[in-house]
Amino acid sequence: METRQALIRFPVKLLQEIDALVGPRGRSNFIIQASQERLRHLQQKKATKRYAGTWTDQAHPEFQTKADVDDYVRKLRQGAERELP
Repeated sequence: METRQALIRFPVKLLQEIDALVGPRGRSNFIIQASQERLRHLQQKKATKRYAGTWTDQAHPEFQTKADVDDYVRKLRQGAERELP
């Protein structure tokens, strides 16, 4: 992965807490991973808002009850287990 150095200011206490957990040499990797997780969270939140209301009960009558959904998930999992080596 290509990287680029960036000057970012952090509160001293936050850096001390990060360093206490991962060490100063693990700081960059920790911040990259935390940023990636937060970015995915924000992207999912944006997608959820964008597509809210597009799923209707009329368009998917096969999922009317909790039992219908449970059955669907069970079948998906069984299919995934069959594909595992």
